[in-house]
Amino acid sequence: MGLTGKNVRVLVSLVGYLLCLFTQAQSPCAPHVNLGSNINFCSGNTLTLSAFNPNSTYLWSTGSTSPSITVTSTGSYWVVVTNSCGSASDTIDILTATPLFFNLGPNQTLCAGSTLNLNIPFQTGTTYLWSTGSTSNTINVNSAGTYWLRAANACGVFTDTITVNYDSPANFNLGPNRIVCLGTNVNLSSGTANGTRLWSDGSTGNSLSVNSSGTYWVEVTNACGVFRDTVSLNFVNSNQIFSSDTLSLCSGSSLNLNSNLSGSYLWSTGASSTSISVNTPGLYWLQITDGCVIRDSIYIEGVPIPNPSLGADTTLCAGQSLSLTDNSSGFTRLWSDGSSGASLNINSAGSYWLRLDNGCQFYYDSITVGFTPNFVNSLADTSHLCPGGSLSFNAGNAGSNTSYLWSNGDVSQNAIYSSVGNHWLRLSNSCFTDTFHFVILADSSLSVSLGPDNVSSCSNSYTLQLQGASLNDNILWSTGQSQTLSINANSSGQYWVQVSNACGTSSDTVNLQLVAPPLGITQDTLLLCSNPGSSVQASAINRPFTHWLWDNGDTTQSTILNSSGYHSVMAFNFCDTIYDSVYVKSVSSLNFSLGPDTTLCPGERIRIDLSALSADSVIWNNGSRNPVRNLSSTGTYSLTLYSACGIQWDTLQITATPSLNTSLTNQEVCAGDSVFFDASQLGALHYLWNTGDMSAGIWASSSGTYSVSIFNNCDTLIDSAQLSLAQPIVFSLGADTTVCEGDGKFVDLSNLNADAVLWSNGSTSFSRNLNNPGTYIATLSNICGSYSDTILISQTLKPIPILNDTTMCTGTSFQLNASQAQASNYLWDNGSTTSIRTVNGAGTYWVSIRNACDTLIDTVVVNEVQSIVYDLGPDTTFCAGGAKFIDLNAFVADSIHWSDGSGLWQRTITNSGQYVATIYNSCGAFADTINVQVTLFPEKRLSDTTICSGSTINLDVSQAQASSYLWSNGSTASTINVNSGGVYWVSIRNACDTIIDSINIIEDQPLQSLNLGNDTIFCSGNLTLDAGSHSNATYLWQDGSTGRQFTTSGTGTYFVEVQNACGILRDTINVLVTGPPQIILGDFVQYCDNNTLTLSAQNPGSSYLWSTGDTTQTVSISSPGPYWVTITNPCGTASDTIIAQVESPPQLPFLQNDTLICLGDTIELNTGYPNMSTLWSDGSRDFRLEVDRAGNYSAIISNSCGNFKDTIAISVWSNPLPFDLGADTSICANSSSISIGTDVDAVSYLWSTGATSDSITVSQSGTYTLTTTDFCGYTFSDSITIDGHNPLNIDLGDNQTICAGDSLLLDAGVTEHEVVWNDGFVGPLRNVNEAGVYIATSINACGTYRDTIEIFIKPIPSFSDQNFLFCEDDSLLVRISDIIDSSDFNFNNYSIYWEDGSALDERYFYDDGDFTLLFEDYCEAYPLYFQLETKLCFCPLFVPNAFSPNGDGKNEVFGATGDCEVRAYSIEIFNRWGESIFFSREKDQHWDGNHNGTASPAGTYFYRIIYEWADLKRGYTEEKTGTVTLIR
Repeated sequence: MGLTGKNVRVLVSLVGYLLCLFTQAQSPCAPHVNLGSNINFCSGNTLTLSAFNPNSTYLWSTGSTSPSITVTSTGSYWVVVTNSCGSASDTIDILTATPLFFNLGPNQTLCAGSTLNLNIPFQTGTTYLWSTGSTSNTINVNSAGTYWLRAANACGVFTDTITVNYDSPANFNLGPNRIVCLGTNVNLSSGTANGTRLWSDGSTGNSLSVNSSGTYWVEVTNACGVFRDTVSLNFVNSNQIFSSDTLSLCSGSSLNLNSNLSGSYLWSTGASSTSISVNTPGLYWLQITDGCVIRDSIYIEGVPIPNPSLGADTTLCAGQSLSLTDNSSGFTRLWSDGSSGASLNINSAGSYWLRLDNGCQFYYDSITVGFTPNFVNSLADTSHLCPGGSLSFNAGNAGSNTSYLWSNGDVSQNAIYSSVGNHWLRLSNSCFTDTFHFVILADSSLSVSLGPDNVSSCSNSYTLQLQGASLNDNILWSTGQSQTLSINANSSGQYWVQVSNACGTSSDTVNLQLVAPPLGITQDTLLLCSNPGSSVQASAINRPFTHWLWDNGDTTQSTILNSSGYHSVMAFNFCDTIYDSVYVKSVSSLNFSLGPDTTLCPGERIRIDLSALSADSVIWNNGSRNPVRNLSSTGTYSLTLYSACGIQWDTLQITATPSLNTSLTNQEVCAGDSVFFDASQLGALHYLWNTGDMSAGIWASSSGTYSVSIFNNCDTLIDSAQLSLAQPIVFSLGADTTVCEGDGKFVDLSNLNADAVLWSNGSTSFSRNLNNPGTYIATLSNICGSYSDTILISQTLKPIPILNDTTMCTGTSFQLNASQAQASNYLWDNGSTTSIRTVNGAGTYWVSIRNACDTLIDTVVVNEVQSIVYDLGPDTTFCAGGAKFIDLNAFVADSIHWSDGSGLWQRTITNSGQYVATIYNSCGAFADTINVQVTLFPEKRLSDTTICSGSTINLDVSQAQASSYLWSNGSTASTINVNSGGVYWVSIRNACDTIIDSINIIEDQPLQSLNLGNDTIFCSGNLTLDAGSHSNATYLWQDGSTGRQFTTSGTGTYFVEVQNACGILRDTINVLVTGPPQIILGDFVQYCDNNTLTLSAQNPGSSYLWSTGDTTQTVSISSPGPYWVTITNPCGTASDTIIAQVESPPQLPFLQNDTLICLGDTIELNTGYPNMSTLWSDGSRDFRLEVDRAGNYSAIISNSCGNFKDTIAISVWSNPLPFDLGADTSICANSSSISIGTDVDAVSYLWSTGATSDSITVSQSGTYTLTTTDFCGYTFSDSITIDGHNPLNIDLGDNQTICAGDSLLLDAGVTEHEVVWNDGFVGPLRNVNEAGVYIATSINACGTYRDTIEIFIKPIPSFSDQNFLFCEDDSLLVRISDIIDSSDFNFNNYSIYWEDGSALDERYFYDDGDFTLLFEDYCEAYPLYFQLETKLCFCPLFVPNAFSPNGDGKNEVFGATGDCEVRAYSIEIFNRWGESIFFSREKDQHWDGNHNGTASPAGTYFYRIIYEWADLKRGYTEEKTGTVTLIR
């Protein structure tokens, strides 16, 4: 387990204690430690804790091991002291306080009844005393007065005072609204309410005088809020009271007529109140007298009542409509669809309503409209029947009132057929009769085939033909296609077809392989690196079932080629054999370099041009693919070249010479100190200060300006800074002082040489009035340091009034406390001189409170109050509607509180419950309780009903408030069961009432059978349906009527429901009303030759005779011609004839193919079917259409077989097709050719050379023209000029070096083409006088040609005069290589020698003097000057051999002294046993002859002094040893 600080302390103490016990008998020398009692002191001060014991070691809780420590902060501090006899320890708690600068805030005014919290932050070690006597850091006040707080801690006593006032809510009244006669003034007063005022006109006085009509208000604002009152004044001289002449009165309602004007009222009704209520129309008047007499009248008119009526609910047939009409006027109309017209047209089922609004209320009427829909045919036109089978047909949901009749005689919703042929279904209801025809065809078993199971084809598609099926079967192909006997397959794979009909399903599958002809090689040309061992891969395009044979014998899809030239391959399969070849071109490796890494000055750049290299691609590391780049930014640039021979790359590093920037700042130091000016910068080569120093930085201790010149390869910068000196600060705040409350001490520090001041409370003002008690610490600072002084301000507070008026209960005593810390004596009105006085009764009492600063009289009023005795009365019970009244107004108290939250002194209690009243006064709370029970009246629960004979019903009148029951059958229970009709009653009783409740029970008999009769047919007239007589029953027919009988004259399904308490019966009858047969076949009909036509005679319920001999309602025909039918029913006979015509579908497509016409030509479009209906896309209907414009034209032709559409696209050729032979170009003469031409599709081509192909190849310069002619005869021509170029030769010569100021003529030797230089200069000749790389480039059709020359300027060496200072009797070695950096200077370019003839590159000097070193080249000789100076280099220190620390002021300490500047120093003193008894690293700290606080004995001691000093940037170390005699 590790030891914490506490563990260590306890362990050390325990060990020391045991050691002391063990040795105390022999050596009573154990250490003694006493840190004293716990201490509080003010923050900013320091406290030294000492545990000194001779010859002891120390361990403090801070980790310190010295005899004493200095503490400045709160904490618990301990020390363990150990010597050879044992250990001892002690602990002390330190609490630091901060000055209590607090503020209770500004004086405040509050609203009566509110509470104010006064507080300051709590601080440990602080005592608090309020004027109220409270000793907390916070109090709540709720009465007016002056409150003070006195807070004290180790930093002093601090006080603050606040005055609290209270306002009451403002109470004022401007009076009622009133009439004022014109010419008079009205004075509006806000009374004596406390607060500021604001009137509606902006004035702020207590009153406002007005003489014109208007609304006036005043706002009074105080601590309780903003209070407002308003008054309306009407200055009149006319008879105007009512705002309108007429008002409307709704039926059954009343109107309130009133006025807000003041005065005496007289109404036409004789009333004198300010308002009257009227409920009848008529003329009313009002006369008001208020100084002026005004009279006005108003007419009350009645509002008419609307009566909307939409009629009874109804049902319509589909296609019919109903118009709902409202002819009323004077009302606001709204229909259920949101419209407001006089009528609403109904053509869909639903509920509809009309709302009329007369301004008083809404009046409604509604109607429900039903619609019988048309029949929908749910039968398929054609069905298939397998031999021996049957088919089930469903007519669908045709409605509940529909009758069914199938051609096989079935009359239900479903029918089963087992024979083929034409069949029908007839549906009938009250609105419609429809016949739907369908045909049943015979089906046979299936066996289908697609041919051979495996099929191969060289075509890109293959037609699969289905055998053994017809389009009447259900056909599904694996491709998703259906109902087709063949499909086109355009990909290899497995295909299947599935065919089904009523007799079963059959399928077949075929595997299809489509084989494509072989393809050739993927590329025309391949590049082969010329390096030995290189190869390239050639590949043919892969096609299934293809084989290959290369000219090198390979038979795979790909082959490896390692020689240039043409190489061929033969590709073959069973569909075809082809030959193809590829050309392999040999290319060489690339060799390139980006050049050496380089450094740029600001604004310089490097141009890289690799466009002459034959690389496949160029990629820089930033993604650029440009072979030419200008580089002006620092960084690493890498370039990768790709060619057939591989990948090659190079890297160029560009660095920048950093710019020189000013960095020195003005400095200030204390006199005697020094500061270091650092001018070092990245990339700087040399420094030269105005002091002569040549280092990057210098130390400075004298005021003045310091400047330095900084040099690098590109620039020179001069930087400077100012150094100023400051002096230490000496000041005093004066002696500690005491002031009275409100006074203070003024301190002015503005005349001191301080940069800033910081007070202990955070203030930074140089001048302050210290008017609050406390310890003030001022710290002044400048560059030399911070200097502090402290002053203690004590304050004597003035006495303050602290007594508050109060109330006491009669018979008790009350203690008045005027205590306050600042008071020196007290004198009460009874002569008492104590701070506290006890009183036994009401009265006014005063006390005089005095101290050195003030005397005041404080007064208090004490009132007496009595206890309260009262009684709410006994508990009570009463019937509903009764009440208990309680009046407690006679009691004088502060407040009352009821248990239900009420605060009323008078109450009327009407509900059950327990009620507790608590009355409060200053003597306490007084409560009483009363219980109230409210009894409810009995209630009626029975209502008349009907039961079925033989059943039982339970009658229940149970209720909690009933005390007894008595039924008419003698039962006394709350419920009885009865099983027969009659009148039953029950008597229900409780203490409040007795009631009789009764019920009439009607007994129904079971219903008899219900039969409307069989379905019937009749010609015309009325038919009465009778539902029969049933016991106490209700009737409901299909149209909503409720009579026993229903009369109809139309076809339909009719039903009735009969219901009583015993149940419900329902019956339905179908009625068909028919007249004489109707002729319905028409004159003629057309049908398609692949269909069968069914003719229907309709007229259900009739007999039929067709010209074919058929006697059915329908007959199917398959050949054209006339057909007739005779129809007979009970109402008559009719005959009809129709002619049937057969038609065929057209052949598709019926329009010619898309075509092209020339501008101005026309073309006739023809459907080829003049007897069919035609509709063209332009709206015309002739079977022919003549067009002369481009566009898509479509035609739709129609007959009984359907609608058929076809489209043709017409294009108009209006202009020749343009083409472009390209821009004029150049070729290299006699060594290259170029192909020119066009891909325009023309009828003929003609070149200026006589050629007639679409392209030609030319190798000679000249202008070539091509003319094309299209099929409309339009021609177009274009020309191109070819220029022949010869190879170029550019030679700039070898690199050259020129002297500064000279120039050199560069000649590229090219005049016929533009020459561009790498710096942007254009032209073949140029003079250059600057160093650099010059590249001349010229381009023509034969290629890019360039040459490079580098020009060097013979550099002029830049030397700085050399100044050397060295010690006398010393030598100075000067090496040229140390003075001049060989990396920046080439010594080989110069002849170097001293002016005195010496040619040594390093040389010793022994004396001062001036010397010159010469550097000579073919341009000039350059001098480097040396100045050598010597000085005395020595730092002597004086060490005495004796000293006498006896207090006489002479030779009191021992140490070394001297005048030179020592930069490191140490002194150590040893006694004769070799023990170190003194050590210091400070030259000015000397030995005073003591060791660990004890005087060392007289005698001889040894010393060792080691010190370092520097001279001429060279360090020296010297050691002095010896003895010194201590004399006592």
